Amino acid sequence: NVDDVNVLNEVREKVRQQGRVWWALEASKGANWYLQPQVSSLSEGIVLKSSLKLAALANSITLKRLIRKGIPPVLRPKVWFSLSGAAKKKSTVPESYYNDLTKAVDGKVTPATRQIDHDLPRTFPGHPWLDTPEGHAALRRVLVGYSFRDSDVGYC
Repeated sequence: NVDDVNVLNEVREKVRQQGRVWWALEASKGANWYLQPQVSSLSEGIVLKSSLKLAALANSITLKRLIRKGIPPVLRPKVWFSLSGAAKKKSTVPESYYNDLTKAVDGKVTPATRQIDHDLPRTFPGHPWLDTPEGHAALRRVLVGYSFRDSDVGYC
């Protein structure tokens, strides 16, 4: 359908334009500009006050507008890791936390691990990575680790 093709082309162009905004910020402010404690301005006429701190930046209307227009896929992991608060939380635990947790739970059998093992083959069937032995193992480590880490929630 011609209308569908036009809509897809419009979306692609908007994504490209938004990518150019983010890459211009990377070029002018340096990599990881959104991690900096202060941001003085953004390209394309979008301006933030230089006194904004990172916490305020995450809640700012301008950043929300940028995010809603789209974060280039290659930047998404870094941006979300920072703005979600995960980076701050991760900095409060030892680097070995995840490895220590997976070692501590390795080989333990619980109702949660039995359910995870039952559900895993049915999770994301046909997904190019998750439906592989490596993908299953990685997802299992995360699910089992979380079920032990937050036993009140467990696995659901």
